[in-house]
Amino acid sequence: MKVTYPTLTFGPAGTGCLESTGPVLNTGYPYVVDNDKSSSSVYTARRYVLAVYLGIHHDALPSGPVRNTCGNKLCVTLGHMKHSSLEGRDLA
Repeated sequence: MKVTYPTLTFGPAGTGCLESTGPVLNTGYPYVVDNDKSSSSVYTARRYVLAVYLGIHHDALPSGPVRNTCGNKLCVTLGHMKHSSLEGRDLA
């Protein structure tokens, strides 16, 4: 799989956010591009980071949005994510 990874930076002081500094969609959310298939696929950076954390391919991540609790669209901090696959997991 050939994926272009965004670089990360710390968000505003005191938020605990780790922000993607890569490209963003017109909605303001950062994304990654997977060039592994016959055509490129675009995934939100949060969805991609969550799949990597779970050790699965991002296509195998259960459906449903990956929301964040901090309200920062650029944030890719695992501890700020909400998704059905995270229930009962300690992300601290």
